[in-house]
Amino acid sequence: MLILLDTNETYKNIGKINRTKASNTKNSMLPVIQNKIAVSKNNRTFLIDLNSILYFYRNDTKVNVITEDKAMYCVNHTLTFWEKRLLNINFFRCQKGYLVNLEKVIEIIPYFNSTLSLKLKGCTENIPVGRTFIKKFKNLVGW
Repeated sequence: MLILLDTNETYKNIGKINRTKASNTKNSMLPVIQNKIAVSKNNRTFLIDLNSILYFYRNDTKVNVITEDKAMYCVNHTLTFWEKRLLNINFFRCQKGYLVNLEKVIEIIPYFNSTLSLKLKGCTENIPVGRTFIKKFKNLVGW
């Protein structure tokens, strides 16, 4: 049995398949280093340990990272990107504009309107936990 194929149609279909594969695996093909992320400061790029990060926060259109040594760095992606990327590494989205390292939480402070605030090791600022995130947070810490 002989099957004749239209080569133009075949190449079109192969192109569609390749474009679909590329778009579906765009984020999954990003290189991942388990313990470090790339951050920038003063037009320089550094690799910092995830363990040294206290929290990520959104500042207007940028996402910043605060570390244990009170340094502030900038990262290229959104908080949602980092939330998904660090889901299994003890980072928790505690409010619309914050992603906190749960390993650095030393105290949970009741706040007004049934919300909470988190005190982090080596940080003078308290990080708010929004009402929509409280139930998930309490389940995570076994409260």
